[in-house]
Amino acid sequence: MSALLTLAGCQKAAAPAEPQTEDVGAARFVVAVHQAVTASDVQRVDLTVDGPGQPELTVQLAPDNSVWTGLLSQLPAGTGRRFRAFAYDANARLIYRGEALDVTITANQTVQVNILLQQVDPSPEFENAGPIITSLVVSRSSVEVGGFVDVRATAYDPNSGDVLTYAWTATAGTFGTPAALASRWTAPMTEGVRTLTLTVADQLGASTAVSFPILVEGTGVGEAEVFVRFNSWPQVVSLTGFPTQVVPGQSIGVSAQGQDNDDVAANLHYAWTASCAGTWTDEGTANARFTPSELPTQSTCDNCQLTVRVTDGRGGEGLGHLGVCVGAPVSANVAPRITSAFQTARTVDPGSTVRFNVRAMDPEGTALVFAWEAPAGTLGTPAPISEGSEVTWTAPACVDAQATPVVRARVTDAEGLEAVQTFSLTWTGPACATALGFLMQPSDVLATNVITPAVRVVLLDSLGRTSLAPSGPVRLALGANPGAGTLSGTVEAAPSAGIATFADLSIDASGVGYTLVASVAGIPSLASQAFTIQPLAVRGASVDRFLTTGNAQLSRNTDLGATVVQALVEQGNGTFTTFDGAGAADGTFSIQGVPSGAYYLRLGRDYVVTNSRAPDMGRDGQGRPDAVPASSNTYLAVDLQGLAPWQVGDDIEIFSAGTGLWAQGVPEYALTGAALSAGSQRWTQTLEYADMRNASPVEAAAGDTVTFHQLSLKSEATSGAPVAYTAATRAFSAPLAVAQGGTASFTGTLAALAQDQVLNVDLRTQAFEALRTQVHPGATPVDHVLFVAAFPDGTRGSYTSAPDLLTYFPAKGAADRAFSFSYGNPFPGFTQAGLAETSFTVSLLAPGATQALTVRPSVGQADALPSFHASALAPRLGPARSPTLAGQDAFGNVTGVGLTPRLAWTAPSVGTATHYRVRVYEVFVNAQGRTAQAAGGPVAQLYTAATSLRFPPGVLAAGKQYYAILEAASSGNADFQGHPFRSSWPEAHAMLVTGIFAP
Repeated sequence: MSALLTLAGCQKAAAPAEPQTEDVGAARFVVAVHQAVTASDVQRVDLTVDGPGQPELTVQLAPDNSVWTGLLSQLPAGTGRRFRAFAYDANARLIYRGEALDVTITANQTVQVNILLQQVDPSPEFENAGPIITSLVVSRSSVEVGGFVDVRATAYDPNSGDVLTYAWTATAGTFGTPAALASRWTAPMTEGVRTLTLTVADQLGASTAVSFPILVEGTGVGEAEVFVRFNSWPQVVSLTGFPTQVVPGQSIGVSAQGQDNDDVAANLHYAWTASCAGTWTDEGTANARFTPSELPTQSTCDNCQLTVRVTDGRGGEGLGHLGVCVGAPVSANVAPRITSAFQTARTVDPGSTVRFNVRAMDPEGTALVFAWEAPAGTLGTPAPISEGSEVTWTAPACVDAQATPVVRARVTDAEGLEAVQTFSLTWTGPACATALGFLMQPSDVLATNVITPAVRVVLLDSLGRTSLAPSGPVRLALGANPGAGTLSGTVEAAPSAGIATFADLSIDASGVGYTLVASVAGIPSLASQAFTIQPLAVRGASVDRFLTTGNAQLSRNTDLGATVVQALVEQGNGTFTTFDGAGAADGTFSIQGVPSGAYYLRLGRDYVVTNSRAPDMGRDGQGRPDAVPASSNTYLAVDLQGLAPWQVGDDIEIFSAGTGLWAQGVPEYALTGAALSAGSQRWTQTLEYADMRNASPVEAAAGDTVTFHQLSLKSEATSGAPVAYTAATRAFSAPLAVAQGGTASFTGTLAALAQDQVLNVDLRTQAFEALRTQVHPGATPVDHVLFVAAFPDGTRGSYTSAPDLLTYFPAKGAADRAFSFSYGNPFPGFTQAGLAETSFTVSLLAPGATQALTVRPSVGQADALPSFHASALAPRLGPARSPTLAGQDAFGNVTGVGLTPRLAWTAPSVGTATHYRVRVYEVFVNAQGRTAQAAGGPVAQLYTAATSLRFPPGVLAAGKQYYAILEAASSGNADFQGHPFRSSWPEAHAMLVTGIFAP
């Protein structure tokens, strides 16, 4: 700042009022404040004058707006006068002063004196350091059109307290947050190199910037290597400079703006200097350039001070400093660039294998680390390839419904920056199961009964849909168990189409609030809703199945309304606890309160030892279930021609699938007409229809047909002396209608049957006879039979009487021998099965009798062809052995066995029995002293799969005598407990006859 003092000397008046004693002059003073100096800055101005002949005189000027004025008169004329001026602020602090020397005061003359008041204290030097960019990280050096690049920088200002601002700019594209250190730049939709710039400035105007290029490419391109150099550090303190961070040889442009506080139009002078080595250009102007020539000794930034000196040519000056950084260039660390990516397939399903590889490079040239990851599926061992890595991935069995299988390659440089290549895959396989659901909840049911409908558990994916993915088995267990029950049945099931079905579950103890818990490995378990198990019960049915015309299947409910229905549970002391049940006309029955485990189920005279809670007591048969037996006055008149010439030993059989009608030796049913004689080829007789088996009237309107076929005597001598057998040779089939109480007519001509059916069999008759003593110690072989018959249904075993195609009756004692029999087949749609059986006789003499009862047990087997004769035809099953009754040898006559004795035995030595049947017959001594069997068949039939049973109460009666036939049996029926009276081939049986016993 400066102030100008102007002094004006005044001339003496021409006619003074008073005579003067000496020469004097007068002076008026005016001090003006210019430019930045205001009246408020200067509060007082003092003026002092002295010199030779002039005593020191001080006056105080008075302010007048922007000037200070005063009048000093009577100044003695003379030379060497000194005028001094002093300006003070409000605190009486001297802020300006100045003087004028050697001023001459001339008498009666005007003199003008100018004094320039200078600042007492010089202006403070302006200090500032420009901001510094310390790092810049760019996520990608190239980007597809419309893609994005993440940028992140760090910066600081050497002057603490300075506030920095940031500005991202680009030649194209947009920044998400242009005023933040971290931002995302979205590339334009056109290709080319775009320049991105970050400018960092402080509040005083100092700034620095760094620019770098980004390559914008079309979609699907890789990344490019970019090297970015960062310019110097701009610093501005009353001046600006750019860049303010440079390397030796790189120039810095600086610009200073000076200002004179007294005269805004003053012509200022500039001079630039630097604290580090270098050269200047235009260093005498406000805008200059400085080029450092070498690195300063100080390695940290702000190591070179640029100073500008501004002078006004009148003794005043001002200084400004700008700190810059001269050092090595800062390079950006750019993430690695993936140069290529490859996969062998994009669409995958379970078990698919896909090979992936990536190649990459690092712009800085550091070593790269490749890592592979896959949230689902299995990665093989990665293998290095040129500039990259390769791996094989195996698809999983399933993926989450809300996920897409991906494989990622991570490429990392030495400083931890990474590039990621994600390979997307299209999944065509099933979604993984993540949860379980009960598609069918368990329902209330009686104890031991099967829970119906079947419990169904569904596997669900994460979207709640049925998962078709393969999984481990679903397992059910009891959760809440209020009755301490046991869960029975198939408790583990493999899902089918995502659903596991449990069709035979049961619980043996009653209770309210049971739950089932479903579980699968790897999936959270799930409890069912609560359900109730009602008190124990056995619920079963006796429904017979029938096959009729056209293989139609029908059923018939056994009316159990008047049948004794009981469950008898054997106790440890040899007694039974009896639970009475009830049967219904529809064939169903129920018995309440039966405990779990084995019990004797009684339906009338049949007792089955079982543990089934829902036994099926039905049987299989042939014919219509509602057929009514023919009355005794129903007849059939036949007139059949075309017979093969009749021989003694020939036979004729009749069969109708519609009713199951069957008879052999049909001519023996003749009521009228001449018997067949040798050579006859026509047969005319009236037959007693009602005496045939299953003789309900056949109905042509229902599609019934009747077949008569002739079995002719033939001879076989393949491996020995000729033997006679009969084979089907002629047959005739036609519809027939038989009316109750009437005589139906059946006429026709038998047609010859091709003898193209062959049975090659190695018959071991002696092996059958060798079982004699196991049948009974006193048993005697009687005869052997070998049949081939035709069955309408081949899945039910020997369920019905079937027409014979071949019969052979080896004599007792016949040697083992191989045969080749030929025969015809009038039933081409039927299943052929063979039957071999040996019969024995056993004589039983009751105490007190003189004559024995003859019993005919047998050992035999049946099977479908060709299994029947696939190997030597020897017994497949032998009789039970070593029978005891109440602990006594059951082959002998025993007494005192009690009313509920135990019959026990050893399993057969030949074959394996699936079950046993015990038929108990009552005997007595008749008036002739003969041992006789009581009429009405067995008093009881007992069935078991075990090797012993106890006679239940009511089977034996005191004072009576009995014998039993113990029959070992085997069948293809795998569920004797649930279906004791159903069968399938192969079948075998072997009977044992006890002695006579009495309670």
